[in-house]
Amino acid sequence: MSIIYVSLNYIPLNLAGAIRSSNFVNQVKRVEEVVILTTTKTQISDPSIKVDRISLNPPQNGDNYLTRLIKEIKFGFKVLKKIKQHNAGKIILSSPPFISALLIILLASNKNITLDVNDIYPEVYVWAGIFKKRSFFYRILKFLTKKSYQKSKHIVTATESIKRLIQRDYKIDNKKLTNIYTGYTNKMLKISESKYSQFTLICPGRLGEAQNVELLCKVMEGTYKKDKSINFLVIGSGGKENLIFDYQYDNLEHYMEVDHSDLVKIYHKCHIGLSFRNSTELGEIAFPQRVFEYIGANLPSVITPISEAGNIVEDNGLGYQFKNENLEDIIDHILLLKENKDLYNGKVKSIQSIKEKFVSNQNSKKIVDVINKDKSNF
Repeated sequence: MSIIYVSLNYIPLNLAGAIRSSNFVNQVKRVEEVVILTTTKTQISDPSIKVDRISLNPPQNGDNYLTRLIKEIKFGFKVLKKIKQHNAGKIILSSPPFISALLIILLASNKNITLDVNDIYPEVYVWAGIFKKRSFFYRILKFLTKKSYQKSKHIVTATESIKRLIQRDYKIDNKKLTNIYTGYTNKMLKISESKYSQFTLICPGRLGEAQNVELLCKVMEGTYKKDKSINFLVIGSGGKENLIFDYQYDNLEHYMEVDHSDLVKIYHKCHIGLSFRNSTELGEIAFPQRVFEYIGANLPSVITPISEAGNIVEDNGLGYQFKNENLEDIIDHILLLKENKDLYNGKVKSIQSIKEKFVSNQNSKKIVDVINKDKSNF
């Protein structure tokens, strides 16, 4: 009997959810055949993995809220139809898309669903200014979310902070919850690339509402005015991409999209990794995929805001975290890492001493333990 894995996006897309789902699938396939339901055109030759692609233009960050809602509802119903077609004993469901996840959990007859929570909804809608906490729609979504958590057999979270929020706000038993960090692919351990001759900072990922692209532009400009030899490599697109298009200085190199297999090689050529998110609770509970991959590539990180990811980076000497308003401190520490080789090399040694803790294939093995809990009851 197979396991259905539902993931809106999948590799080769360079998106955190796609990478995380791929990591989990590569572990689950060791114990049972996996059927992946995804909108992504992906080619997998492994006989233990079957891809049943869902024909749908997936929600994009640039979509307005109504368009995104319609797409998520369509995805949910298309998945429910596919689930009925496959003889699957268990389902692993990646969220977001949040509305899709609600539909699938609440309407699917299969009781054995493991929900992988990557963002804390519907709270994200409040932080984004879509709903107020006292609004009727928010309270309905909150009620349905609690029902979906209660109906799920197991809940996996991408960060410890998300796990704590679900416990606190939804009163879900800790025994039902497991945090599994995504980590970085073990292939990164085998990559050997020479550094760019020019000192280069990299910032990959979506240029959307959650990202502080405004701060990134200010850091690039401020750094340029103090040291024109430093280069910034930005990879990504999204609702704030025009800020990058309109940037006036020549210390920026920008690519809209790079396959993940190429991106991990580029990491090794760079010198510092950047992750700037907005000062919301969402930013504080996040552990961006790029930060894991900076660790895998031995890259010191500079992170905003003060967050779960930043605490791990700072506490272990892997880089620095700042409040978003500390522009000059950010620029000064970038210059310091460039100019002080002993400081820079010390950060690299600290990364090397802890990096194996975050290898994805080690972390992802926990998903097999989760789905096999209470096996006698399945």
